[in-house]
Amino acid sequence: GLRDPDLLLTLGNFHFATKAFEPARRAYEAALELDPTSAKAHEKVGKAWYRLEQPEKARPHLEKALELGSTSESLRFVLAEIEMSEGHPARARRLLEEIRARHPENLRALAGIGRSYLQERNLDAAMRIFQEVIRIAPRDPVGYYHLAQVERLRDAPAEAEKLWRVCLDLDPRGKYGARARRWIDSQRAKKRKEAREPER
Repeated sequence: GLRDPDLLLTLGNFHFATKAFEPARRAYEAALELDPTSAKAHEKVGKAWYRLEQPEKARPHLEKALELGSTSESLRFVLAEIEMSEGHPARARRLLEEIRARHPENLRALAGIGRSYLQERNLDAAMRIFQEVIRIAPRDPVGYYHLAQVERLRDAPAEAEKLWRVCLDLDPRGKYGARARRWIDSQRAKKRKEAREPER
């Protein structure tokens, strides 16, 4: 087998690019065995486990890469997603704030920070962040979609619907447009149900 960690990482990258995540993981693990203090190898193994939908195996490698001094932003994004999915929004936010400190207008980091506030039900902070996202990227649906969620949680369905409609206009065939359409349809169904129910 190969005994060069750099070649093994390159082989892993080839598999990873073709979405063959298990062979990628094996190549990255082989590189890590040869060079156990490689932040890059830990990061790659962690990302492969994440794509194999095993975040509990991804986390220790991603954390080790950070400990070894990795400056990778994509590593921080993946680890932040794991933190969010496991119910640790404040930890996710710390990772995303590191990216924001270097790139104040990084939309993905800002949207993630906003989502972390949303998870904590800190609606004022979430609203400020998503308004900032819209200011930076007025043609991107992400800010409108999440701001609509804030309005929904604030019990302002009319405001939420307006924002979902903007989102749908901007992204008619994309994932945010599809999600917005589902919310609009569910609001309509709710209104129809309420209209049918007699006064008690």
